[in-house]
Amino acid sequence: MKSKNQIADSMYGSNFDDLYGGEKAAVTKRYKAQAKPKKTVRRAPVSAPAPIGAGVDAAVVKFGRPGINGTKESVVVPGTTVEKAAEQAGMKVNLTKEGFVVKESSTYEVGQVLIKNQELYDGDLIFIVTGVDSN
Repeated sequence: MKSKNQIADSMYGSNFDDLYGGEKAAVTKRYKAQAKPKKTVRRAPVSAPAPIGAGVDAAVVKFGRPGINGTKESVVVPGTTVEKAAEQAGMKVNLTKEGFVVKESSTYEVGQVLIKNQELYDGDLIFIVTGVDSN
């Protein structure tokens, strides 16, 4: 960082004390505009954050109707029933006309009809189809 005398010498070829009022103001303005050296502060090392959901048991299940706007996910605690998980995903199911059929699962067979009180597991994809009894 340059001193006021160094700035005055480079601008006017004179010492700061020998300058007139306006010249001193210009030198002072340049002096204050200089980037001040930043102080470095050492901080304690930060440990890596835990992944989201670490230590929390959760299952991600998907629901869909064949041919209608894809699937909707629901994150539930293990042991949640099919009916409750569908409600949480925002799927309106008329159990007198529709039922639950397994499309993908590591626990159930593909095509298996689920009753509304059966548990869901992580990764299950359930179709809601007409003409299936899930009561």
